[in-house]
Amino acid sequence: MADFKTYLKHLISTNQIDGCIPEEYKPIVIAHLFNAEVFRSGIQSFFELFPFSLKEVVDSLQILKVASSLVQVVKDAQGIEYISDDELYEQAPDDEERYEELMEERDLFWDDINGKYRSVSENDVDEKIAAYIQAFGLEFKID
Repeated sequence: MADFKTYLKHLISTNQIDGCIPEEYKPIVIAHLFNAEVFRSGIQSFFELFPFSLKEVVDSLQILKVASSLVQVVKDAQGIEYISDDELYEQAPDDEERYEELMEERDLFWDDINGKYRSVSENDVDEKIAAYIQAFGLEFKID
């Protein structure tokens, strides 16, 4: 049996993030990836790398019963559509300067959300994930 971090590395390295995650693992996988990516590179990176919506993030955080202030930050951003790098490029395919401007405008909004999320002092995602794994006796199999 693998531990949770080894399981995550396996999912990512074998490109099995979308569709291959057992339902009982989904809340902890989504919550961990979101939390880690916000602190690593920001929500923008989460959207570019993973196929999960903010609704799925909110649902996962609520299932884990993380601090309500964390959930609220994500809920506040939930109604805003993320525009990917590729979609921005399509808006200005022949104008690199305009493309950079579009990215900067998009990132200003999401950087504000990143800052709000990072500033929540009661970030208990890792503890709640550990408690969830223990409570449900999850064992991680790698095929």
